[in-house]
Amino acid sequence: MNPVSFLLLVFFTQATVSVGFGILANSNNGLCIESERHALLSFKQDLVDQSHRLSSSVPGEDCCKWTRIVCNNSTGHVMEIKLGSPFDWKIAHNHEKLALQGKLNPSLLNLKHLRHLDLSGNNFGGIQIPSFIGSLVSLNYLNLSHAGFSGMVPPQIGNLTNLHSLDLQNSYFYEPEFYVDNLHWLHGLSPLKYLDLGYVNLNKASDWLLSLNTLSSLSTLHLSNCELDQIPSLENVNFTSLTTIDISHNNFNSLIPNWMFNLTRLESLSSFFQFHSLMSLDLSDNQFSGSLTDKIGSFKSLYNLGLQDNLISGPIPLTIGELSSLVKLHFSSNQLNGSIPESLGSLSNLEQLYIEGNNLEGEVSDIHFSNLTKLRILFASGNPLILKVSSHWIPPFHLEGIGLGSWKVGPLFPKWLRSQSNYTLLDLSDAGISDVIPTWFWNLSNYVAFLNLSHNQISGEIPDMLEHGYGYASIFLAFNQFKGQVPPNLF
Repeated sequence: MNPVSFLLLVFFTQATVSVGFGILANSNNGLCIESERHALLSFKQDLVDQSHRLSSSVPGEDCCKWTRIVCNNSTGHVMEIKLGSPFDWKIAHNHEKLALQGKLNPSLLNLKHLRHLDLSGNNFGGIQIPSFIGSLVSLNYLNLSHAGFSGMVPPQIGNLTNLHSLDLQNSYFYEPEFYVDNLHWLHGLSPLKYLDLGYVNLNKASDWLLSLNTLSSLSTLHLSNCELDQIPSLENVNFTSLTTIDISHNNFNSLIPNWMFNLTRLESLSSFFQFHSLMSLDLSDNQFSGSLTDKIGSFKSLYNLGLQDNLISGPIPLTIGELSSLVKLHFSSNQLNGSIPESLGSLSNLEQLYIEGNNLEGEVSDIHFSNLTKLRILFASGNPLILKVSSHWIPPFHLEGIGLGSWKVGPLFPKWLRSQSNYTLLDLSDAGISDVIPTWFWNLSNYVAFLNLSHNQISGEIPDMLEHGYGYASIFLAFNQFKGQVPPNLF
């Protein structure tokens, strides 16, 4: 998952007006439709509103003037109900007080012109989404995300053939299961452009990919944490309008299918397809296996590449150096082997490089870093690599995090560190250093959150760091040859 934000623009063909927020004035001279006012009052009656968000819904008043109700500018028909409750994770303990509770009254069916229904971020206490929702056939926007629904998603939602946006994402902290038996009902939603089924259990829906493939207008797809365990093959790819896909945090244990490399419009990808205009690819925290393809070099717009926590093996492709827009490269905790290609040094926009926890080997020279002037994070511990640079080498970067544990950096203490004064994390454990630690090292940074020099043969004395104004949150110096007294602040 995820972090990345996405903007959905939903266009309506009829003019609407939002009176309750004081943005526009309702030009309709009459009151709202009487039957629709009664429908809204009945709907309100079944809700528990501890935050008084519906306090403006007063019987006898024009319902088009109620907060969170939007009417058509000329007819007075209710067009939108905006009762979403933005969820603030910092005040999650107050969510129950802020969110609407209760149940959904079928009086909503009397709102024949309702196009937009947003009940997101509320707490309906684990009830099932009522099947009558599928009879609101004028809807083109439905958002029931993070609203405390559970049980089976009603297949009647497939009757909403005018939907452009459907968001059913469940909250990860909500325990009752939210699931589907199949996704056949998606076949009727051909206009759908945005679909989010995050945290909805799709494990029983073996047809999930075939059903999604019928949505030729789909541009944004979120299937994070859906208990998926395989990616079926496809002979023909029909959902060619996709620009954003997220299937992170599933249980895939398979090769990445070849057909994923044939799509052409994707701009943001979290654990799924690949496009030549791809900007963000995140396949993290799955069980993808196989090796990386040389085709990866064709994604010139890619700025984020995240493949960490998988079972990917083989070498890093030479074409990695062709990703000229790359800012973040995250290959940690895989089974990558072979040497690091020198082409990596041409990634002049790279700021973060994570390759720790692999089986990479061979020599790394100054050529590998030649143009990495923007690099801030270098986490590469846990690989038997050899750093081979001259004693006078001055890196082109200024790092904030340095992780070279298990590398052969020694035997001399690396003088190039003297040019790095911004780091807050340094790991040179088991780095083959057998030298006297220079006094300048302790003056490099005012605060270091993590320092690990353990399992070397470093000699010299450890200064009283607190006395000299140094700040270290975690420090590991064991299995070295330091002499003198241990500073009391290290106990």
